[in-house]
Amino acid sequence: MNLAEIDEFPLDGIAINDEEEQLLNIVEGAEITFNALEPHESKPCEHVELVEGSCGVSREDAWAFARKMFPRISFPWEVLPDKITQSLKQLARSCASSDAALPGVAISIIASVLGSTIGVRAKESWDEPLIFWVADIRPSGAGKTPAARSLCKLLYDLQKVADKKDSSVTDEWKNDAHDENATKPDRPRGYFITDLTLEGLRDEIRGHGGIVAILDEVSYMITSQNQYKGKGSDRETWLCLHDGHPARIVRAGTGKTITIPNSRFSVFGGIQPAVWGRAFTSSDGIFLQDGTAFRFLVTYETGQFHVLTPESWSEENRKTWENLLFAAMQWADKIVASPNWDTKYLCLDENAQTVFIDWRNDLYAELEKLPKIVQGVIPKAVGYALRLAGVLHCIWQFAEGKEPSETLTVNDIERGIKAALFYLGQMVDAAFTLISYDHIEVSPEITSHIKHLAMTLNSLRGSIDNGHLAIGFIYNKYMESCSKEAMVGSPKAIGSMVRSVGLIIPEKRRRANGRNGAFCLRWDDKTEHFINTHCNLQQVQQVHKASNDEAGEVLKVIDSASTSSTKIQGNGNKISPPEVVLDPIITPDEAFTPSPEENNEVVHPAALNEPTLDEHDDEVIL
Repeated sequence: MNLAEIDEFPLDGIAINDEEEQLLNIVEGAEITFNALEPHESKPCEHVELVEGSCGVSREDAWAFARKMFPRISFPWEVLPDKITQSLKQLARSCASSDAALPGVAISIIASVLGSTIGVRAKESWDEPLIFWVADIRPSGAGKTPAARSLCKLLYDLQKVADKKDSSVTDEWKNDAHDENATKPDRPRGYFITDLTLEGLRDEIRGHGGIVAILDEVSYMITSQNQYKGKGSDRETWLCLHDGHPARIVRAGTGKTITIPNSRFSVFGGIQPAVWGRAFTSSDGIFLQDGTAFRFLVTYETGQFHVLTPESWSEENRKTWENLLFAAMQWADKIVASPNWDTKYLCLDENAQTVFIDWRNDLYAELEKLPKIVQGVIPKAVGYALRLAGVLHCIWQFAEGKEPSETLTVNDIERGIKAALFYLGQMVDAAFTLISYDHIEVSPEITSHIKHLAMTLNSLRGSIDNGHLAIGFIYNKYMESCSKEAMVGSPKAIGSMVRSVGLIIPEKRRRANGRNGAFCLRWDDKTEHFINTHCNLQQVQQVHKASNDEAGEVLKVIDSASTSSTKIQGNGNKISPPEVVLDPIITPDEAFTPSPEENNEVVHPAALNEPTLDEHDDEVIL
């Protein structure tokens, strides 16, 4: 298979090329201060049973308990192989965007190429398919699209090959139309779709049924329903497909029947906070009551500032991801090629089953203390913990050049639970916006830049000059001990970063740290809170059981100075992830020649906004 002549698929955003230096200076003088997400403009859901707590628990107490039980945390990157983590993080940095949404995108893509060849079995009567619906909730201009699209490049290239082959075969069939024995060729395999209807999905399903919908707006999944029918609803069918069941729809009045027997349909895309609110509270809140909203793994973030640098997604890191994806494709295609193939189920071994059941029961024991809308999320999160454990197991196996095992171990199920807890923390805030007009504060994602900024400020306590620190002075100290991934190009980037996390830089210049006419950080309670919060997050996350009077024994994600994750049971046993050697059986480059211009970096223009730099001063002009 040779893709050398295939044109590069255009991606949204700006690609870094020889004019890197010019691009880095395209936009100056703009201000980025997305420290909070505004409530959506539509009327929030007014169903009392969804808004209030239960068993006499007030609304305020129920939401406070939900946030304590499921706090916002950074994504637990230790659930992925080190080289995959490195690849995804660099991709996010190259696009000047948050990396929090990328694991969900990667997982949905991997699941789509595995299809129904593999599933997870919690016990004999409980199976979970590898199907993932992923939503990246961020404001417009926050860079939701470019990095996610970069992960799809192999799918784009393979689809071109399949379509080109189909065109050639179809032409041959038309030329042989006079031959009565000539059989019309099948449609080409679909690797992805961008248009979403049940009719279209039915026509694209082949083999193991796996396919991924790549959407600019996830809300399209709601608004596109019922495009070809005047009455009734497609909601039940989409919910059926999410559960991995066959679907059969009869269009009233037309007599047309649609059967979708073996779908493993995953989806990912971005959505703005206001659109999230409008889409899922429309139709009198039916998409909340039927659980559609709860079937999404969401990340809910601000449009915080991310430093743009000349760094690109390297060839090595791109190949790391594409080798993994191709290894999953190769294994699944080999399964489907076998006569009478059937789904292979990853069964929980006895210890893994005990851990999972205990965790599920601990969650349900606290269910009545949670808001009703969060109660609706819990059953789906429990199922997703199994699905995540399954797909993460496959990712580790393929990354090591192995095939999926027969069973899932305690290590596997703990990875799935850790990831599920991350998404639960995100969903609590996302769910709150669906039922409230209240302004919601969302802490910025903890990036390497923000972590290093906090540590730099902490080290400069002794240099505070009349309650201020000069921005250029902070920049010099920041760069002294900066890792490669946290580097910034100028004091103006530090100024933008300082403001993006909610710290104050007064408009009036002053003398500080031996500098005249400098713009300065005002050292106040906000600065202290920022340092105290983020300097304590310089450790690896660990999962354990925390007993307290309010929450009882429930799983918590906390910070630890340990370099290894402890077991979920909190028994002190260490889990050491195996060393990963990314060496799949066959790489994409061995199967075909890659398309040119692989290394183009994609950057959203909003990420370029920085305060301007006075030509006569090394301080930031705001």
